[in-house]
Amino acid sequence: MDSTVGKVKVTVSLPKELFDRAEAEAATLQVSRSRLFADAIASYLYRQENHRITEQLDAVYNGEPDLEEKEILEMGRRAYVRILEREAKEEGAWMENWGAPKR
Repeated sequence: MDSTVGKVKVTVSLPKELFDRAEAEAATLQVSRSRLFADAIASYLYRQENHRITEQLDAVYNGEPDLEEKEILEMGRRAYVRILEREAKEEGAWMENWGAPKR
């Protein structure tokens, strides 16, 4: 089987320092320069795609809540207030019966 199937040869120009660093890294990893460049490009493209997805999600979730979301948030706030009020009453009853010093 031909190992070039599905591959494209390209010529790129790089600053010498970057090329030297890539050569050294390829040697350290014991991979070909082509493999190093392909992995680096794949990694870059993956990060860019994730960045775009994150920006889209941020745009959706950082907006002002719609009417339905506001109603849900208000119901949650009221339920939380009721819980706090009940806990305060229970704590007050406990303090009256057990926690406060007797006079």
